[in-house]
This record gives sequence, structure tokens and C-alpha cells, in this order.
Amino acid sequence: MKTALPLALAALPAFADDAALIQSRVEATAAAMRAGDLETLLSGYAPGALVVFGPGAEARGETQLAAAYTEFIALKPEITFGPHNVLTAGDLALHLGGWEMTGTGPDGTTVTDGGFSVVLMRRDPDGEWRMVIDAPYATAVE
Repeated sequence: MKTALPLALAALPAFADDAALIQSRVEATAAAMRAGDLETLLSGYAPGALVVFGPGAEARGETQLAAAYTEFIALKPEITFGPHNVLTAGDLALHLGGWEMTGTGPDGTTVTDGGFSVVLMRRDPDGEWRMVIDAPYATAVE
């Protein structure tokens, strides 16, 4: 026997609002990359945040994130997102979803990339959702 409980929970406004805010944060980060706006991009991360770019390739905190993203921004990346899922529990959220990117390398060649992203977010006291752990290549594990 199937239950209507998951459908009823999905209709609750708080969950829907949080999911929309979280997806908006993810999209704003991609837009900031495309625009070359490092300050806006970094504002989406909590202090001390960790980004795992791949096995053994991590950046933690604003200084390391700025260095890592400066190179990435130079590609002028166009990022698109596939279907995603947002799970929330109080002031924590998990954003899961695929992405694809096209950019231009320093030599003018087209650069393509993509992956499956897992992002842990926390709602700050000001109500903003910020990324705490960002693993854009979550399927690339050692």
C-alpha cells in the first residue's frame, strides 16, 4: 500500500522555499563564475568552506578558494545544471545534481567538463544559505 505522506511533505511551503533558495545560491555561484565576479562567488561560501575539486585537490578557506577559482574564472565557463535534488534538515541542506561546463582555455581551445555535485549548505543567522562543503566531482573518489 502506497502512502501519500511523501507527496504531502513535498507540498509544504518551507521545504519548497528552502529548495528554491538553495538552487538559487547554486545558480548565482555559476553566474558569478561566468561573469568573473570572484567576490560574489566567494560570498556563497561559509568561512572555512572546503571545495574538493577531485582526489587530492582541495581548497579550504577564502584565500585558497580565491586562488583556485581565479584560474577557473579565466575559462569564462558556461555552466548548466541537470536535474537536482535538495534535502533539508533544519539549518543544513544537501544539494545533489549533475552539471556540464563549456569554457575557453588560455590557448583558445574549447574546454568541456562535467560531473555530479554534492554540496553541503548551512543557513546562516541572516537566513542566507552558504556552501560549507562543495564536491563538484563527487563521483571521482579515491
